[in-house]
Amino acid sequence: MRGYRHFVFIILGVLFAVVLYNAAVWQLCTRSLLGRGEDGVIPNDLARMGYLSGYTDPRRNVDDLPRRHLELVDYKGGAIDVVTVGDSFSQGGGNGPNRFYQDYLATFSEVSVLNVGVYPGSRSQMETAILLANSGFLDQMRPRFLLLEIVERNCYKFTGPHDWGKTEDPSRLRQNYADRAAAAKADAEAPELPPVGFFNTGNFKWLLYNILYRFAPDAFVSKTCKVKLDRPLFSGERGESLLFLRKDIEKVQKADPSTLRAFNDNLNRLAELLRARGIELVFMPAPDKYTLYSPYIVDNPYPPSRFFELLRPLPKAYRFIDTEAILSAEIARGEKDVYYLDDTHWSWKASRAIFAAERFR
Repeated sequence: MRGYRHFVFIILGVLFAVVLYNAAVWQLCTRSLLGRGEDGVIPNDLARMGYLSGYTDPRRNVDDLPRRHLELVDYKGGAIDVVTVGDSFSQGGGNGPNRFYQDYLATFSEVSVLNVGVYPGSRSQMETAILLANSGFLDQMRPRFLLLEIVERNCYKFTGPHDWGKTEDPSRLRQNYADRAAAAKADAEAPELPPVGFFNTGNFKWLLYNILYRFAPDAFVSKTCKVKLDRPLFSGERGESLLFLRKDIEKVQKADPSTLRAFNDNLNRLAELLRARGIELVFMPAPDKYTLYSPYIVDNPYPPSRFFELLRPLPKAYRFIDTEAILSAEIARGEKDVYYLDDTHWSWKASRAIFAAERFR
């Protein structure tokens, strides 16, 4: 009987230790990573995927620029100067102060800006631009510019052939956009509760990842790489650390002359399609975070990105916003937080720098 009771006490002690560990790690570390925005604070992707609780940069959304862009759901008709189509960078994905670059474009250039976003069911931003042009959807807006924004690592998806005659019934197109906007609004109004309780596998991953980061920049299993910079380029006590997507490194190998020529040819074809409708194409690639900060990585084991180097000299029928040149200059002069420490997205400082340099007239 004594041996049985001893065994029960051991089991209860182990269970208590496991529960206590989960409760402590949840409260002190993973709750800020795995929650869905407590008190308006947004959890961010790189810190969350890497289980790096000490690297979070909490921020709240504030919009206080004198001119603001319109989302399609708010568009009531009339002429628009600039229509934007893009990925999460175009949807204010970094969050925080003045998260939409479109508001800096509207403010500095004093133009009206409408963010249309990727068409529901469309494969890409480029296909969406083709649909918008061919369907007559842009006719009522009569934009002077269509700004196409694509993050660097995803540009390699658009090197193949496209259906340049692809179209959609205008009424169906508008309805699908409206349905998506309604669904997005419902998601935004949902209670912001943590998706998991205090007892979860993330608590054990937190311990595993933070041990493995001592041996490899990607902890062998993480989607987030963590390396050291030769100077503080972010605010706070982690200012000399750089977090970036492992995918950034995987995509570096894809940058070769033939791939970039194929991509540029498709951009030129899209520019011709839009020009026939009196619209100028503006292409704005968002640099991968690794691309901008790689010159400052201590003993960098990875090759540099050649995307912008290879794209710059190619003949262009479109207007090219060289974001890498603009933002690299900001970082070189010591500007901190051009991108957010814990996120793949640029900050308001990047948006300000880009559209202070690039005016739409």
